[in-house]
Amino acid sequence: MTRFVNPYQFVPLGEPPHKNPPPLHVSPDVAARVCGSVTMEFRLLTPLLLPAVAEEEQWVTRSNNDFARGEVTIPGSAIKGAVRSLHEAMFNGCFRVVDDSYVPGYRAAAKTDDGWTLAIVTETDSAARPTGFQLCDPKETVWVDAIELDRHWPRQTGIRHPRSGQLVYIEGPVEDSSLGRFEMPLVRSVEVVSGAPDRGLFPTASAQIFLVTDTAARPKLKRNRQPARCLWASSVLTPSVVDFNPTAGQDMLIWERFVRAAAGGEDRRACENAERKAMVQGKETRDYRNGPEFVEVKWRNRVVGVRALRTGFFFRGDVLWVKLGQDGQIADLKLSVIWREPGAGSVGGRLNGHEPCLSHASAPSGSDEASANLCLSCATFGAADTSGHRAGEGRQESYAGHVRFGSARTSIPVSLRRVPHLAPMGSPKPGSGMFYLDLAPMPRRLARHDLPSRWGGTLDPGGRRAIRGRKFYWHADPDRQADYWSQELQREVEPRYVATPAQRENKSEPAKTKEMVREGWLVEAGATLTAEVAFDLLPEKYLGPLLASLDPARLAPIAGRRGATIAIHLGGGKALGLGSATVTLTDVKIWDQKERYTRATATSLPEPGVDSNWLTVVDQLAGPIAVKNLPLVMRLLDVDGTSRWKNHVTYPPAAQWREVGSDEFVKSYTFFMNANGQQLRDRPRDWLPLPASDAADPSLPIVDGA
Repeated sequence: MTRFVNPYQFVPLGEPPHKNPPPLHVSPDVAARVCGSVTMEFRLLTPLLLPAVAEEEQWVTRSNNDFARGEVTIPGSAIKGAVRSLHEAMFNGCFRVVDDSYVPGYRAAAKTDDGWTLAIVTETDSAARPTGFQLCDPKETVWVDAIELDRHWPRQTGIRHPRSGQLVYIEGPVEDSSLGRFEMPLVRSVEVVSGAPDRGLFPTASAQIFLVTDTAARPKLKRNRQPARCLWASSVLTPSVVDFNPTAGQDMLIWERFVRAAAGGEDRRACENAERKAMVQGKETRDYRNGPEFVEVKWRNRVVGVRALRTGFFFRGDVLWVKLGQDGQIADLKLSVIWREPGAGSVGGRLNGHEPCLSHASAPSGSDEASANLCLSCATFGAADTSGHRAGEGRQESYAGHVRFGSARTSIPVSLRRVPHLAPMGSPKPGSGMFYLDLAPMPRRLARHDLPSRWGGTLDPGGRRAIRGRKFYWHADPDRQADYWSQELQREVEPRYVATPAQRENKSEPAKTKEMVREGWLVEAGATLTAEVAFDLLPEKYLGPLLASLDPARLAPIAGRRGATIAIHLGGGKALGLGSATVTLTDVKIWDQKERYTRATATSLPEPGVDSNWLTVVDQLAGPIAVKNLPLVMRLLDVDGTSRWKNHVTYPPAAQWREVGSDEFVKSYTFFMNANGQQLRDRPRDWLPLPASDAADPSLPIVDGA
């Protein structure tokens, strides 16, 4: 097979949610309310991935120190999150959790720009923002071979490898390159300048600075498959100094644009993730304003330099690129020669009325009060204003939910399996408009370098296309998939949740994948967990949608999936096929709210049936889009939803299936690079957007040899 199925698909947004005044918790209409409890039984169809802090947070309790068995507990908050997400998709709820300010950044095209030069930070303010730069001579910019520079580096300096911001004298032959720049392929000698002043200017008598950057995105091979070189930009300092005020005027706008572009960098994300992890574990977070942090940079499996960690804070001696305007003042900033350009159109402007309830964006026009109406999901599970638009007023708008979730627990110890090297699970890449934005027709002609996949690009003028919808992951058993390919190829194929050899050894591209490879523990398939769910003061007409989100299988017959195995996802690793579980409601108790608390023995009410009348109620509560999307949602929940492609689910591969499990196969970034519709000098690249959500064939062709 030369095709694959992407692990995720989207449920389209459609029309804005129906919103109504929420049912009050103290109300004269209590006679129209119900209360009760439900027992949910989860049966794992595929292994459940436990979090890295499973034992610390008591997700698992070992049985007599037996690492192969233990009792498992999934917190009620995790169960609620899974159920609520399903309820929102089924019944056209708002986007309760969303970063509405997000705008992706993109790498700029590799081209020579006039006006850019290296500069070194001379002064910073109390917030670790640069306030002064000493400029280099743009005519003296030379690209120095990293391996050569490190080979001639004087180790007696105490700094064993070249480090950004150091002042040096570098000698070697300089030659023109095909990229229109000067390069130094060989280095004869390197002298480190010592005694730089603590304040004021850096020495300028022909002293050079250089910029060491991350190598993760650099190709290791040329187009002819020959080893590529790694080069550092260097230049000669001048006495010229430019002041910069990041808090006022045009400089503030420049700084804010720079911060937005830098926000998507790997360093920033790593720092933010480390901070969140420390907070969860109750540990002290690192204050990056105290001084620079340095990390080693490797090329061809050897350390060739030391760079400053891009934390968002700057210090004297940091190096970056600056562009001067005609007035001689700073006109732009960037951290590397191939820098990031912001896209257009934030997530908030692409939600088409699905903004979170109670947020400022969802308030009626001309009013700052958003609490009048809630979508069905918020009216059931609760909502709170997290937008911060009332910061400083000492106010918060919120609505308490009517449903409470207990933890899901195993009744007996279950089998646990250690995976020494889990496949890296990176963050989503919503900037890929070919997957994350609504489909749009491709124009007949594109301008050179035009990228239709970008937010704000050719297919998205002004940033107006809506986001694709709510992300759902296909069910695809990774162990059965591995067995299938092992038989097909007559060799052992590891499940896709196992890292490749190169990922384990930090030899893959991008190079940082090793940092995402960790040990993991799986709860074996077949284990069962039970959880208690209670509800009270729930309007009777809300009960049917609630039970459907707890047990979606009850909707299979009316969605054309009679007899199908319907499952939800629990835990992490959904993209890797982990955490698929069926749900059975083993005990459902429903009472009339008033009768329950006014009579000694209340009569239990029957469960609402799922029929055409039920659909009519859904249409009234959530709108026609909920009824229209129901077959699609059920297809995504069907363990056989991909039909004949169930063994072909993977992130976009860079090689054919005969190479599954190899390092080359998992280089997904090559697909997004080579199937993004970009107009090159002589030809356009392929345009391969994610198929329509209701497409009979969910597969895409493999872009081989990218």
